[in-house]
Amino acid sequence: RDRTLNLTLLHMLKEKQFEGKIALAARNESEARTYKSAGAHVVLRPYTDASEQGADALSEAMFLLPPDVDWPITVQEIQLKPGSAFSGSTIRVLPLRAQTGLSILAIRRAGQIIFDPEPDFQLFPGDHLVLMGDPGDLGYAETILHQSVGAVNTRSQDRFTMGEIRVAPNSSRVGQTLAELKFRQDYGATVVGILRGDMRISTPLLTDTLQPGDRLIIIGTEETVEKLKKLSPL
Repeated sequence: RDRTLNLTLLHMLKEKQFEGKIALAARNESEARTYKSAGAHVVLRPYTDASEQGADALSEAMFLLPPDVDWPITVQEIQLKPGSAFSGSTIRVLPLRAQTGLSILAIRRAGQIIFDPEPDFQLFPGDHLVLMGDPGDLGYAETILHQSVGAVNTRSQDRFTMGEIRVAPNSSRVGQTLAELKFRQDYGATVVGILRGDMRISTPLLTDTLQPGDRLIIIGTEETVEKLKKLSPL
């Protein structure tokens, strides 16, 4: 797992006054020292033992070891693939909690981490779901999330894709915030990024205002994205 995510999760657990012991798997000695300095109780070093180097689960997982329980609760990332039946769905409709008992601790998207996502948080292909729960349920959770959309539902209008549309210099939308634009309500797509000259805004806020020449990175169904591209520049 990404070192930044591990350290962020460790910091969050300490802030929440988690009483168990925390163990992190390091990929090298420098990372091991960083985790130890940050307050991890145990640092696993699979790279020091050749027989352990093939143990992907060990190198990818973070374990929370409560003092009164003799089995680990695992925190693990599962990436939502483009063909997943749940791409475009909200967390609310995911059957993970009901079928596995796992909790979604955070979502990692485009280098940003969203903790405690709301039930109406919409998932997109490439999102990394940080799941917490019984290690034995993680395999089943991965199977659920990797379910493909059936052939009957794989028409182009049902598949999600990304596109880019420009904001014209004299557009009436210049100066409007994303909240005021009501992009999803009016156009059926979501703005997931803004390219502004040499600046890349990977997680735009609803309070961000549109500027002349902005290039909006949008995600939606193929049908919706194609329609919007024909309207460009807005």
